[in-house]
Amino acid sequence: MFFFSFKNQNIYQSFRKNLRGFTIIEMLVVIAIVGIFSALILGSGFSDSNNRAKDDSAVNEVLLSLKEVQSWGTGSREFAGSYDSGFGVYLEKDASSYVLFGEDIRDNKYGGDIGKDDKKELVDKKELQASFVVDKICVNEGEVCDFNEVNFVYRRPNLGPIITVDGSGTIESAEIYFKNGRGVEKKLVVSSLGKLYIE
Repeated sequence: MFFFSFKNQNIYQSFRKNLRGFTIIEMLVVIAIVGIFSALILGSGFSDSNNRAKDDSAVNEVLLSLKEVQSWGTGSREFAGSYDSGFGVYLEKDASSYVLFGEDIRDNKYGGDIGKDDKKELVDKKELQASFVVDKICVNEGEVCDFNEVNFVYRRPNLGPIITVDGSGTIESAEIYFKNGRGVEKKLVVSSLGKLYIE
């Protein structure tokens, strides 16, 4: 048997009135608030990831230039029994650009004004992206870091570059540190054995 009193019926109807739901205005306000918070959260995350992508791309462009010069240098032809020509990349401390060059003598460096001596040929001058500059140039896994310039020259039959810093003799590896205005630091490592990588 089911017994439903008048008193229980009033409680039931009162409970049903409270379950009527949200009005359209209330739903729109809630949706607008959620949308604003989502845009703020996603917008800041997108900006950070966009900056990181630009930072990685800027240093990666230098690495790609080195690979490009490597293919030019190792693809050059023999002349009179020797490989006296090659191609290189020149970077200078505190500079926001770098140079790709061709050379026809064996001093393995860029330096000097193009045009005054016809021994060097400027192939291209590239600007570093994302406001990066060359912060420091180090050798031997960061042991010594007080250099002002570095040259990487690719010449047959070697697959790796001939690396010189400040016009000195050849070295085994160099690390170039790049830094931008936001304090982001990237490191490019180049080995005379041909290894190139970014940290």
